[in-house]
Amino acid sequence: MTQLEIEVKFTIQDIECIRQRIIKLGALAKKRHFEQNYLFDNTSRSLCELKSVLRLRKTEDNTTITYKSIPKLENAHLTTQYKIRNEYETNVSNFDHMSLILNGLGFHVIQQYEKWRQAFIADGVTFTVDELPYGCFLEIEGQIHQIEIMASKLGLLWENRILLNYIELFEIIKKHNHLSITYLTFDQFKGIAINLDSIHKEIVAG
Repeated sequence: MTQLEIEVKFTIQDIECIRQRIIKLGALAKKRHFEQNYLFDNTSRSLCELKSVLRLRKTEDNTTITYKSIPKLENAHLTTQYKIRNEYETNVSNFDHMSLILNGLGFHVIQQYEKWRQAFIADGVTFTVDELPYGCFLEIEGQIHQIEIMASKLGLLWENRILLNYIELFEIIKKHNHLSITYLTFDQFKGIAINLDSIHKEIVAG
C-alpha cells in the first residue's frame, strides 16, 4: 500500500515528561522496542542521488521492508514546513532471506542504524519517541492540519522542528564532532557524548 508520510521531529531532553504529555492527549501507548535498520543501495548509489530510501528493518517481533521517495507536490512550500515522502512498506517473513534477495538484485547495505522506539496513537496522529545513540527525538506524523496543532499542545516550538532524517543528522554530527565512526549504532557511540544544542541552528527548519 502506498501512502504519503508527513512528519516533523523535535529534540527532547526529558523522555518521561514528553510521554506523560502525549498520554494526557488521550494517546494509546504501544510497546517500546529495539530496532535495527539497514539501508540498501546499488553500487552507483542511484537511490541516494534521488534522495530515495530502501530500508530493511528488524525488531524482536517482525521485519519490514520500506521504500521512500520524494513526491511531486503542487504546493512546494509544504516541503519547508514538513518532511513529506511517498512510502511503500510491507512485512516480510525472513530478514536474512530478504537481505539475500536484495543482494541478488544488486543492492547492498550502505548504512545501518539502531534505536529504541515507542509509538503513541491519538486521533489518527502517531507520536514516536526515538532514543538514538546521539540523542532523543519525538516524531509527529499525521495530516498537515494536525501536526502543528499537536506540537503546540505538547508545548513544542514550531520553529524548532527538524525535517532531516536520522542519517542526515548523523552526517552533521560526525562532521561537527570530527568523528570517524561508520555506523549509527550504540556500540560505535560508546563513550561519545553528543551535545545537540551545539548544532541546533544547523538542524532546525526555523
